[in-house]
Amino acid sequence: MAVATILDPRYKIELWEYYFPLIYGDEAENEIQRVRDTCYEMICNYTSGRMGGEEKKKGGNIKLELEHYLEDDLMPRTLEFDILAWWKSNGPKYPTLQCIARDILDIPVSTVASESAFSTSGRLLSPHRSKLHAKTVEALMCAQNWLWAEIKGLSSIVDGIEANAFQNILDDSDDEEESGVTTLRESETYS
Repeated sequence: MAVATILDPRYKIELWEYYFPLIYGDEAENEIQRVRDTCYEMICNYTSGRMGGEEKKKGGNIKLELEHYLEDDLMPRTLEFDILAWWKSNGPKYPTLQCIARDILDIPVSTVASESAFSTSGRLLSPHRSKLHAKTVEALMCAQNWLWAEIKGLSSIVDGIEANAFQNILDDSDDEEESGVTTLRESETYS
C-alpha cells in the first residue's frame, strides 16, 4: 500500500513522512527508508526485466528516476483527478515507474464485490474470499435487511424480530464452532 501511495502524484512520500512519525515514533525514519528501499528494489526488478546488461549497470539512473519523481511538485487533490491518465501522459518522463504504476494501481482493492459479499441469493463466502467471521457476515446481513425494511416501510415487522434475531446470533455463536465456510441462503434472511 505504501508503494501505491507513493505512485499517487497527489501524495507521493509526503503522506508517509507525515503519518509514520505518528505511527512509529522514533522508528519512523527507518520505516520511511524501508519504503524507499522497497521502491528502489521494485525499480531494479522492473529495469532488469526490460533492459539488457549494460542498462542494468546504471543503478544511478534507477535512483534518479524515483528521486526526480519524488522531487516534482504534488498534483492538486481533486475528485476529477485520474491517476491512470496522469501516468499515461507522464510515462515518458518516468518509464520504469509507469510500468510499476500500471501493474500496482490496476490491482482491485478487494476481490469480493460488496454486493456479492452481502447478497442473499445463495452465494458462498469462504475465508479465502472474505476476512469477515461468519457471525459478522450474519449480523451485517440482518442489519442490511432491517435497513431495507425501514426504507420500504416495514419497520414494525423489524422491531418485532430485532431482539430475537440478535439473541439467536449470540446463541449460535456460543453453540457453534467456527466452520470456515458460510453458505448464505435466502431462507436465512429476516426480510
